[in-house]
Amino acid sequence: MPPGPDDVPRPRGQPHEFPAPRIDAVTIVGASFDTAGVNSTLYVQGANLDVGATIWIKDSPTAPPVEVATTSHKVLRNDWFGVSHSDLDYPIYHYSSSIAIAGVRMPGQHLWIVAKNLGGAESPPFEYVLPADAKTLDSDGDSLPDVWETSGYDAEMDGTVEVDLKTLGADPYRRDIFLELDIMDEVQHRPDRDEKGNPSSAVFDELRKMFEAAPILNIGDARGINLVIDTSTDKPCLMNPAGMPVCSFTTTVFNIGGQLPKGEEEDPFTTDTILFSRLKEHGFDDRKRGKVFHYAVWAIQQDNGRSGWSDDDADNQLAGDDLVITFDNRVDSYHTTRSQIESIAHELGHNLLQRHGGKTDNPERKPNYLSVMSYSWLHRTAWSDGLRLDRATCLPFYYAKPGAMDVMSGSGVPDVNTVVDYSEGMAKTLIRPTPAAGGSAYFCGMAINWATVTPLSANTIEDFANWRALVFDGPAKNGILTP
Repeated sequence: MPPGPDDVPRPRGQPHEFPAPRIDAVTIVGASFDTAGVNSTLYVQGANLDVGATIWIKDSPTAPPVEVATTSHKVLRNDWFGVSHSDLDYPIYHYSSSIAIAGVRMPGQHLWIVAKNLGGAESPPFEYVLPADAKTLDSDGDSLPDVWETSGYDAEMDGTVEVDLKTLGADPYRRDIFLELDIMDEVQHRPDRDEKGNPSSAVFDELRKMFEAAPILNIGDARGINLVIDTSTDKPCLMNPAGMPVCSFTTTVFNIGGQLPKGEEEDPFTTDTILFSRLKEHGFDDRKRGKVFHYAVWAIQQDNGRSGWSDDDADNQLAGDDLVITFDNRVDSYHTTRSQIESIAHELGHNLLQRHGGKTDNPERKPNYLSVMSYSWLHRTAWSDGLRLDRATCLPFYYAKPGAMDVMSGSGVPDVNTVVDYSEGMAKTLIRPTPAAGGSAYFCGMAINWATVTPLSANTIEDFANWRALVFDGPAKNGILTP
């Protein structure tokens, strides 16, 4: 197990009392269907669950909870990277999982699940929906039915498997994410090359490690999420009027909502501007792969100057399945392994319905939102000294290193690691200073310049736990970009 916060005193109170438990996920490790209903065994996991915690189930929000047979399964100690508990509102000492026998209930029934620690502290109820039938059973909740993960995805239901998920590493008891990434020919700072132009898998390897290291427990040996990145197609190409492939365009328009009607799109071979939907139409087999894979293009720049974009729809709570990365034309400081990992993690996070400010995009630059989704984290190592000093965050968490500080210009080449992360939701709530109250002037040892915490519509800002809030159904629902 990785090191935990060994330098932090055990919580006060009875010897076994930690902060109240929080259920982060409920999955199934066994389900059978018959005329009586569905007989299920649940896998309940979350933060600060005691070894020996009991699981209680309610059949409605107001029904009395009933304890079910429970056994603890695994524990994962957490790491605060030396940060004091005074900077944490919900310190997570450990994650734990329990196997709970739910018994026979109606298929599709809603359950409200509560974890109770040994000292009596209870988690908020966690709503869970039992599977409707064996055909649609999705044990791990990644929107990929078990039958796809074990027998393959037959897109046309003709007996021919279009995507062999099992061969690609899928496991029905561990969440999987599939991403196809195409890279334009003329990208100067390629994620599949090192600084000398030699082939390198470092960006993709470290991105996979980020998801593997997620604070998520599984019934099997492997922890975290299995991220599969397919770069085998490599190029997003169109055939020009001469019948030659063109695999790079200076500007990409991420046309959310679908491509322009025929005849209204400008000729990309004369304007050097291409619609993302046109690239997807020609470069991605949506019929065979669209319900399984996210699709990404690593391009040069966008017409709006953004470094990337996703086709999620946060207003309607619709996860995405398409993304574009477009910061190739930025200054050299942006083109490091870490910045490239952060870019994909950030836009893929949007596809998984995560926002710049947590539940919303407001504010985009929270000092206490300890996530690559925050604009206080994204590309931080590429900024000028002034930007880094103005935008406070908890640096030990950003660099995953106790005592870490931002390296300023003139201090030598920074030894920046490639550990990228989403938030666990631990950080202290901050209050903007007002004439009537002092508010929060510092966080994690850094002075807060509240003028940079924008846009700010409320004086109180909180952290947000990304890992427990990931939404996996973007490919199944096809995002909002029509190929």
